[in-house]
Amino acid sequence: MTQEHLGLPFVRGVTKNLVIELFKRPEPWIRSDLVKEAVKKHLELGGISGKQDPTTVIKDVLRILRDENRIKPVALGIWKRVDLDSPESQRVEVIHTPEIIQEIQEIEKDDPPVSEQLKEIGDGTEAVYLYYNPNDKELAKLKNKDVWECKVGMTQTLPVEARIFSQGVKTALSKMPEIALVIKTNNAPLLERAIHTALRQLDLVAPDSLGTEWFITNPERIESWYRVYFKNLDLLK
Repeated sequence: MTQEHLGLPFVRGVTKNLVIELFKRPEPWIRSDLVKEAVKKHLELGGISGKQDPTTVIKDVLRILRDENRIKPVALGIWKRVDLDSPESQRVEVIHTPEIIQEIQEIEKDDPPVSEQLKEIGDGTEAVYLYYNPNDKELAKLKNKDVWECKVGMTQTLPVEARIFSQGVKTALSKMPEIALVIKTNNAPLLERAIHTALRQLDLVAPDSLGTEWFITNPERIESWYRVYFKNLDLLK
C-alpha cells in the first residue's frame, strides 16, 4: 500500500483502498473520525495533502463503497462495513430512518469528485486511461472544437491515479489533470498499442508534443472506438 500513497495527493483513487482497510475493524466509523484517520494514515505512508478537501474525498469514497455493497449507513454520520462473506452481503437492506436518509443525502450532494468526468468501462486488472489538461478543453470550446490534446496511456497496476501522478503531472500541468476515461483490461500494452495505431493512422498525433502518447481527440471518441473494436474481435473467433 505504501507505493499507492508515496508522494501522491489525498484523492479518491489513492484513498479508496486505504478506507477499505480502515473498515476492516468491527466497530462502525463516525464519518468525521474516518476523515481524520484516513488523512493521518495517508501522510504516514508518504502521501501529501493535495488540493481536494479531505471530507469531499471521503464522501466520494463512501458513495462508491456503498454502491459496491461494502459499507452501509447505520445512523447520521455513522457507517459500518458489510461482511462480504455473509449471505446478507448479497442483499444489503438499510432501514431508511430519517437520520440515515439525511446521511445518504449528505454524501450525495453535488460535491465535485476527484475527476468530474471520470468514466470506467471494461474489466481487468490493468487499464488504458485518457487524461487532459482542463485548460486545453476550455480553449477547444472557445474555438468551437470538440477535440483537444489528450494523453492516452496505460498502466499494469491499479489505481490509475497512482500511475498518472507518478509521471510528474503535478508540476508539468498548470492544473490537476482531468482523468476522463479508464478502460480496464487484462492486456493494457496490447490495447494501448491498438488505440495509438488507429490514432496515428488518422494523423491525430498532437503537434509539438513532448511525448508520444498525446493525441487530438476526446474521451467519447476513444470510448466509441473501443466499443466497436471490442465487438469486432468476436468476428475473428
